[in-house]
Amino acid sequence: GEAAYILEQKATPYHYNYGQMAACYGQLGRKEEAAECWARYLQGTPGATIASVGESNSYKHQADVEHWTEGLLKAGLSN
Repeated sequence: GEAAYILEQKATPYHYNYGQMAACYGQLGRKEEAAECWARYLQGTPGATIASVGESNSYKHQADVEHWTEGLLKAGLSN
């Protein structure tokens, strides 16, 4: 919940923040909001998939990638 709250407070989220928010909402069981955020994420990252989440160099720990992916899957997202 805290991560979602922090991201929601951003005045102008970057497109990747919508992907993060989708994962947060998925972890919280807020599937509709997760789907809306994932769609906005895909607008800024055409061709991205849930499987491609961990391909970024911005993750230091595999556990972070797995947690992010888990949230997206809990939201019922796929592509």
